[in-house]
Amino acid sequence: MPIAACLGIRQGALSLHQSLTVVPWTFSDDDPGEFETVGREMAYYMYEMGVDGVITNNPDLYPRRPPQDIP
Repeated sequence: MPIAACLGIRQGALSLHQSLTVVPWTFSDDDPGEFETVGREMAYYMYEMGVDGVITNNPDLYPRRPPQDIP
């Protein structure tokens, strides 16, 4: 399970509010957690949670744009 799973909304918001850089790890297609793909998981943390970056074992699956179904 990625350490990102430990990043709650409260901790993420507090970190971003305090101008701390938030970069969760390690996203891997071996374990996308509750998401259907590791790309969706990374998209959630990048575009929904607003983290500054991610560390992944699968850079080829990095979502360069938000998925269409994420507002």
